[in-house]
Amino acid sequence: MNTRTLLLLFCAPAFAQVNPEAIREIYSNYDKSGSPGCAVGVLKDGKFIHQAGYGYANLDYDLPLTSKTVFDIGSTSKQFTALTMLLLEKDGKLSIDDPVRKYIAELPDYGTPLTIRHILNHTSGLRDYLALGRLEGLGADDFYTDPEVVAMIAHQRHLNFNPGEEFIYSNSGYFLVSQIVLRVAGKSMPQFLEERVFKPLGMTNTHSHDDHTMVVKNRATGYALNKGVMHVDMSTLDMIGDGGIYTTVEDLAKWDAVFYDEKSEFAPLLKRMQQPSKLTSGKTLSYGLGLFIGSWSGQPMIHHGGAWAGFRAELVRLPQQHFSVISLCNLGAINPSVHAQRVIALYYPGRMEPDPNAPRPPAPAQATSGSNPDLRNFEGTYRCDELSGPYTVKAENGKLKFRARRNDWTLAPVSDGVFASGPMRAAFTKDGFDFDFGRVKGLRFYRVAD
Repeated sequence: MNTRTLLLLFCAPAFAQVNPEAIREIYSNYDKSGSPGCAVGVLKDGKFIHQAGYGYANLDYDLPLTSKTVFDIGSTSKQFTALTMLLLEKDGKLSIDDPVRKYIAELPDYGTPLTIRHILNHTSGLRDYLALGRLEGLGADDFYTDPEVVAMIAHQRHLNFNPGEEFIYSNSGYFLVSQIVLRVAGKSMPQFLEERVFKPLGMTNTHSHDDHTMVVKNRATGYALNKGVMHVDMSTLDMIGDGGIYTTVEDLAKWDAVFYDEKSEFAPLLKRMQQPSKLTSGKTLSYGLGLFIGSWSGQPMIHHGGAWAGFRAELVRLPQQHFSVISLCNLGAINPSVHAQRVIALYYPGRMEPDPNAPRPPAPAQATSGSNPDLRNFEGTYRCDELSGPYTVKAENGKLKFRARRNDWTLAPVSDGVFASGPMRAAFTKDGFDFDFGRVKGLRFYRVAD
């Protein structure tokens, strides 16, 4: 036994016995009639030590949540997507260090290699297609197709940064993986995952969901709370890869068990997925391939959350303790990651250590105390060569309203010629403005002559 192993054993937090009522208390806000909530599973040494549903899967018919309820797990799906690339690499069909353009020829030449590995560790620089969709006036309740998303991504002539130089979480690359699977394996990602992963593992209530009209037995309905009133919140988008896995607490327990099975064909691939990635500068990231790599009071912690429409998910694992928490929820206001951490703390007192690589949230927009230009000078119609538009800017009550079709945002002045709101920032020049929107950087908008 080496020194590092002895140190880990010495520092490992002790396992505590927990009264189920303590877990119920964490979810007590949802454990009542008329409320969506969460299905929760706690695993120790490969067995459930707690599983329960708190709240309801469907409010129309008062159907309770259970460990058999099927949820959309959003971006928690990304670990399965990463596995498809490693399986195809194992089959000799591709290398994750291949350029993406080898398989998605529609993409422009960005002047520097953009590889599948860059996609899988979020260092691709690809602008996020969901954010681009919002700028096109589209939302999760609209309908657009895979070819349209490929075209939207390919229409971006620039990246957020050179591949490998930075980490910005991007759904675009993971969506493109679904297209690579189709083009390389000759079958859809749902077919591939069913044959290679879900069926072999006995995950009989799990599938990759690429048809929003599909009937799904025991599916939870997603909800959103709007001004105190509960509404159904379900997506009509059929994109997969970045999300789209539908599963249950019980099936995710089967997936979790594979991470401890050294004899599984997946074992060497899962080890690779849990290795921290690096930037070209040599800086180590807190992300592997489809999985975040963190720490719980000095102990390794592997996790990934998900959020899509009215669904929220978290699967977190303490591998040294052979301990995992699964929290699947059907209300957009719930933060399952926080709840899962509170559950962990009951069994292993401690805390999740801050991610040193996490992006800093943008500073709140505050009115500038400098010069006070006439905001009407910024009004007008604008175009962007990488988006369809049109876009308008209007002055309103000392701020600017930026409108993209049916979506609009109010931007407050933060300095001369610069306006912002949350992740959105517009810096005006004589003929237009440079624009950032969270996971979309460096768009250029030009004023259209009247």
